[in-house]
Amino acid sequence: MKRILLLSFMFTFAVAFCAMAQRTVSGTVRSADDNSAIPGVNVVLKGSTTGTTTDLDGNYRLSVPEEGGVLVFSFIGLTQQEVEIGARSVIDVSMQSDVQQLTEVVVTAFGVEREQKSLGYSVSSVDGEEFVKARETNIANSLAGKVAGVQVTGSSGSVGSSSRVVIRGNSSINGNNQPLYVVDGIPISNSNIASVDRFTGVDYGNRIQDINPDDVESMSVLKGPAATALYGQRAANGAIIITTKKGKKNSKTSVTINSSVRFDDPLRLPDYQNKYGQGSAGKIDSSATANWGPEMLGQSFVNANGNIDRYSPHPDNVENFYGTGKTIINSVALAGGDEKGTFRMSVTKFDQEGFVPNTNYDRLNASFNATRQFDNKFYSSFGANYIRTRNEGRPITGFNDDGAVASVVGFLPRNYSQDSLANYLNADGSPRLFLGLNQNPYWSLNENVYTGEIDRFITFAQVGFKPYDWMDISWKVGADVYSERRQQNTAPGSVADPLGEFWANDLFESNLNSDFFITLNHQFTPDLNVNLLLGHNVYEQYIESNFNRAQELTDPTLFIADNALINSPENAILSRIRLIGAFFDLGASYKDYLFLNVTGRNDWNSTLPENSQSFFYPSVSTSAIVTDMFNLNSEVLNYAKVRASYAEVGNGTDPFQLDFLYFPQTSIFQLFGVDNAYPWNGIPGFGGSGNIPPLALKPERTSSWEIGTELQFFNSRFLLDATYYSSETTDQIVRIDLPGSTGFLTQTLNAGTVTNKGIEVLAEVTPVKAGDFKWVVRGTFAKNVNKLVDLPDNFNFIDINGTRTDPGLRAILNRSLGTLIGSDWRRDDDGNILINPNTGLRLDIDDQEIGNITPDFIAGLGNEVSWKGLSASVLIDWKQGGDIHSQTIQDLRAGGHVKETLDRDGAYIDKGVILLEEDAEGNPTSTKPNDIPITYQQLWGQENDVDSEGVFDGTYVKLREIKVSYSLPSSLLDKTPLGAVQFGFEARNLAILYTKVPHIDPEVSFYGPGNAQGIEAYNLPTTRSYGFNVRLTF
Repeated sequence: MKRILLLSFMFTFAVAFCAMAQRTVSGTVRSADDNSAIPGVNVVLKGSTTGTTTDLDGNYRLSVPEEGGVLVFSFIGLTQQEVEIGARSVIDVSMQSDVQQLTEVVVTAFGVEREQKSLGYSVSSVDGEEFVKARETNIANSLAGKVAGVQVTGSSGSVGSSSRVVIRGNSSINGNNQPLYVVDGIPISNSNIASVDRFTGVDYGNRIQDINPDDVESMSVLKGPAATALYGQRAANGAIIITTKKGKKNSKTSVTINSSVRFDDPLRLPDYQNKYGQGSAGKIDSSATANWGPEMLGQSFVNANGNIDRYSPHPDNVENFYGTGKTIINSVALAGGDEKGTFRMSVTKFDQEGFVPNTNYDRLNASFNATRQFDNKFYSSFGANYIRTRNEGRPITGFNDDGAVASVVGFLPRNYSQDSLANYLNADGSPRLFLGLNQNPYWSLNENVYTGEIDRFITFAQVGFKPYDWMDISWKVGADVYSERRQQNTAPGSVADPLGEFWANDLFESNLNSDFFITLNHQFTPDLNVNLLLGHNVYEQYIESNFNRAQELTDPTLFIADNALINSPENAILSRIRLIGAFFDLGASYKDYLFLNVTGRNDWNSTLPENSQSFFYPSVSTSAIVTDMFNLNSEVLNYAKVRASYAEVGNGTDPFQLDFLYFPQTSIFQLFGVDNAYPWNGIPGFGGSGNIPPLALKPERTSSWEIGTELQFFNSRFLLDATYYSSETTDQIVRIDLPGSTGFLTQTLNAGTVTNKGIEVLAEVTPVKAGDFKWVVRGTFAKNVNKLVDLPDNFNFIDINGTRTDPGLRAILNRSLGTLIGSDWRRDDDGNILINPNTGLRLDIDDQEIGNITPDFIAGLGNEVSWKGLSASVLIDWKQGGDIHSQTIQDLRAGGHVKETLDRDGAYIDKGVILLEEDAEGNPTSTKPNDIPITYQQLWGQENDVDSEGVFDGTYVKLREIKVSYSLPSSLLDKTPLGAVQFGFEARNLAILYTKVPHIDPEVSFYGPGNAQGIEAYNLPTTRSYGFNVRLTF
């Protein structure tokens, strides 16, 4: 008994002693990125099983030995940390993102998350923080310079302007070349529908700009057909998968407030000369826009309004017309979740005042999403986005409209005061014409106002059932529906229509999508896992347009149809498409280092003939983690993966192409003339397409293969991702030109083969990583060789649709798509320019190859440094080659507006030879050196007569982005309701570091986001933006 009591006493004493030797350590774990608390972090005493996890507020408490000890903090996607305890009782930790871990999981087709190492094709991801730290009105522009193989082109600096994104080059001559956009598994519209011709209308934007950057968690770019095969023909040009932010399970409700203010001004204006004023042949002409008058010395003269004025330079008249735009963005989001579900809701208000006077663009985004896991093995998810856009004032583009702003403002006489221009009304309220002839741009912007209203809903609902661990059955339906109201007013007194008119266009677009999935997963052996996805898809698109042109207004202030003497209504169904698809995705992994994936899809497309509506396309991809296969545990090479894939994908055509089409007409287009309208003398007008429909149309078909590798060196301090790809698109659906004797202009058929071959490289280096300081350099490079390699017999080219005047674009056999076709100078066999013997001016010839818009390569270089809560980054964007034609530059020179025209004293003898004789075919047979003098006004004027003088190498290097942010230390916030506070400076498109194109930004497109690229004509200047941001988390 005594022995038992003694042993009990000794045990009790030992327990008490151990308790006395323990102590408690507590603290908070936060994110180094935004200083927010991180729940669920594992905190373990190294070398033991003692551990805990952080709670919803990121707090932890753990018993540790009285002396010594090391705590290990770990969490998926964050760098593991080991911290010596020492004598401390409070240990707060800031955890940083782990680059290697963050790239392990990516979002692929149908929103499925897959391990990066299992993919046999190239996928690039951009974190959502990239879109809010440096904002763009159109989120697509934020991809520029960040993803290898992705080319982004903006249209102009207009509010709400459109953008074009192309992945791995153009594969279709006249079809769509832009990727599919998918939000939370639902394909959405990126339409750009023109109400009237771009020669006489505004840039209406494209619908990807409706997406709210504050709601984006990540964006994955699926590049090759293997990555997008399951989406079918809609993703024939790749897919951009947008995943929106969600709440987190087992987290308290958090509130995030994000506010930004941003300023915009023109990135680049022409280098104007300010020595000579308006006039011609050295004499003052107050009605002239050209600046070939005498030197401006303050002389008195009678201006176009009949007033005495001073003939003095106004160097800043163009810059003063364009003001400073301002954008204010405010966002509030609530998110949270319990053990069975999550939720998130947000509201964002975007208010933009453009740098062009009286132009505004406002957008409201409201979103909600939720997930729920039920006890009966069912689960569900739901998401809804409402976007309301209001636009009052959007400038008309182009040059064939009196209201086109840039075609007037950019060419103000150098002696013309901007204050005189701003006074656009006479005392009686009538318009004061610009130079007595033309419409004043202030009248166009203040009286002839364009308005637009868009209401859009993007929503989805999913219900799933998981009866077994190895089986998942789900059905997901989604809709993207929007209505748009556009109206362009032309006030009475306008040059184009003195009696007043307006047009109104109501658009409706509906995109409905249904996906049914069955997913089976089985672990056959400890080393072999197989996953099978079976699916069925139904997609429908419907687009309708109701257009009316109303003329001769009774009440000059009332722009409604009942107030017009002439109304020309037009109703048209622009699109009606149904796609039905059945598909499978079979994947296998062996020992988690060898992966194989096989997919197949069969589509039925309503736009094709019945016997061609069904078509099947497969894909196969594989990847191997070499370092795991061969146990290569090297300090130099710590990760090596090789991958390969082959895929095929089909593509249909636009609807209503299988028969003859006739369209009601409301207007009569006249280039450089006054437009008229139908009905004409009471007779309605209809226009045929001039096209012979196809007889046995087949789908376009793209086959593609790629190989690649992903390497990590020196403990992931150096990362390299390289890809080589080759694709071939056959049976191009095109319209070929027909001789006029047929009575038609074109015929639709399958003709032509286009190839794209290229390399893509992503490299990331961390030169310095010491304590809290980190410096990362990231570069991308992509080179794509694009070529038309086959056409039907007797055809050497196909015109690329979309242009209206010279120069045009062609796809020429054995050339890259996008050859510029226009007029050039006539030359002899030795290359000498031929001179007219009567005038001393050059002779020209039409229909010549004058350039090609395809770039040699595109690249990006980013630098980011971070230290504790401070981070800063810079991004440079480089496009090499690819020609651009600029009508603006030609007119600036012809009008004597810019500095290169300053040398104008005396006569000039042009380089070339005088044409004396030529044969019947127009070949020169006799010439002599030119000795005929001309004036400099004639010299520059003749250079505006041919298209080749407007072609320039479109190379540019841009300072694309600067971001600086600072997060307050958590120690300053512990006694406040705030979880995180971040301040930031953001800037986009700050400078053109290098370009061969004078006077304008070469990154523009007159014809918008279509295939007609590489052409600029009186585009509004692009903008640079800079601003400040503050983000609070409660």
